[in-house]
Amino acid sequence: MNIAVIVILAVTVFAISLILALLGSRVYENSDADSRQRAVSDAASYFTEQLRRCESSAHVRVASLKGEIPALVITMDDDSPGADDGNSGANDAGSTGQADKDVARDNDDTTLEAWYFVHDGALHRTVINSGDTVSPASGEIIMPLHSAGFSTLRGGLVEISFVIGDGDSSTINISLAGGGDTGE
Repeated sequence: MNIAVIVILAVTVFAISLILALLGSRVYENSDADSRQRAVSDAASYFTEQLRRCESSAHVRVASLKGEIPALVITMDDDSPGADDGNSGANDAGSTGQADKDVARDNDDTTLEAWYFVHDGALHRTVINSGDTVSPASGEIIMPLHSAGFSTLRGGLVEISFVIGDGDSSTINISLAGGGDTGE
């Protein structure tokens, strides 16, 4: 009888251990999936916030760095929202967003552009004077991102496809304020 009790206890302990191990692995899988979803959501929210600041679709264009790296370019003037915010990044000369705004005030002909592109596994943001050259290593790193592609569609719609670090991809369409208004 004592052996039967020991066997039953051993089987019970083994079964409980197995159930806890399976539950633990499920918790890990769920937290990993939540982390990936959070990364996709963060990227979508960031792009949406930046594009919502545009007054018209005329302020948004698609370009490339060295003909290879896709970029989203948002034209700002010195009183545009975001021209002086703390997230405006740095240009090749290392100036801050506030300094960029001061430059725009000193020279009324200066137009600022915020360039968004992916380089070395990260989304970069660089604010430059219109017509200046952007280098892939310039600007501040915003978030990890494996790749991104941009296109402007009719009616003030911007499509952004991106891949986060672990390979999950997502495509978002963002409607600009003013819709298809070209600002003319």
